Amino acid sequence: MLLALDKDASEREFRSFVKRVITWNRWIDEYPDDVYMISEADNLLATLNFYPVYPVFEELMKRYKVDYVKACDLNKSISKLLNKSKKIDLSEDGENIDSGLECEKVEVTNDTLPDDNRTKLAFKKLLWYTFCQCKKADNKIEEFVLFSKNLTKELTLKIQYFSFEENGNKLVECEAPVKLHCYSSLKKYFGSEDTSLSILSQTKTKGDIELALRVAIFKNGELKRVAESIDNYDFVIQDSFFDDFCTAHYPANKTVLNSMMESMSYTLLNKQMCKREDYRTGKGGNNGQMHHGGYYAWRRYVTTSIKMQYWQKDKRYKFANIREHDRFACVWEDDEKE
Repeated sequence: MLLALDKDASEREFRSFVKRVITWNRWIDEYPDDVYMISEADNLLATLNFYPVYPVFEELMKRYKVDYVKACDLNKSISKLLNKSKKIDLSEDGENIDSGLECEKVEVTNDTLPDDNRTKLAFKKLLWYTFCQCKKADNKIEEFVLFSKNLTKELTLKIQYFSFEENGNKLVECEAPVKLHCYSSLKKYFGSEDTSLSILSQTKTKGDIELALRVAIFKNGELKRVAESIDNYDFVIQDSFFDDFCTAHYPANKTVLNSMMESMSYTLLNKQMCKREDYRTGKGGNNGQMHHGGYYAWRRYVTTSIKMQYWQKDKRYKFANIREHDRFACVWEDDEKE
């Protein structure tokens, strides 16, 4: 329903909607594997007269004098979101994600569901399929974030379902308490105090560190738009940095995670630069700063015992290593931009 637009929307509501669509369009370009939607989203929007909405776009843009985007581009953006998003109700092989499971009841214990019956049913299906994704792929429910119109809170759910026993001969009744974080926009998600820490504590790839860092940039840089943290900061998380991060078991240390995000984001925001120093070719006072292809190596404090090393060339950064005590290194790795 984030993509639903009422033809009687006020100017404030319409301008907010336009920004939302542009941001989500930018988001699916950068993180296509992280965007899920229920398969029937387009049918639901069409049934409720919210989609297709090209004529509504055109009318409202003229009415409110919005000239920085075209109605056809907004329509294309919504179509891309609906068509390119992964489907929460399907597995990777295209099968129904709840195959072998049977939903009996999804109860939201701390919130009022949407008024419209069709929307209410779709919302409950979305919650059920999210639970199934976690159960089938052995993911934690915290790895999913629900974006829903006018809803920013933690939903407490009680899901009752039937599941086949291991031998597959008998259905067993089960119940699962679930807590799911909900946000009404990407801006709310990026602005939450818990977002970076939540992402890092569940890190599976170096892309997770990148996302957490862009969230930290948004907060610590006091940016106004999510797109700024995506478009205006050019950096790479090297494999060497990711390996150090995992080997030291930092995902389990909240204190280190908070300090790491502050140190990395402040580096990109050009803040507290007194905490960095040259990474030299040797320990001698006459040893020059290490460099490679126009990049210069730097070392910066994360905590009193942990330092990170990175390469910098103008406004482009390559985070190379993060280690404790005197086990310093600044590994160079080529990437597609080199």
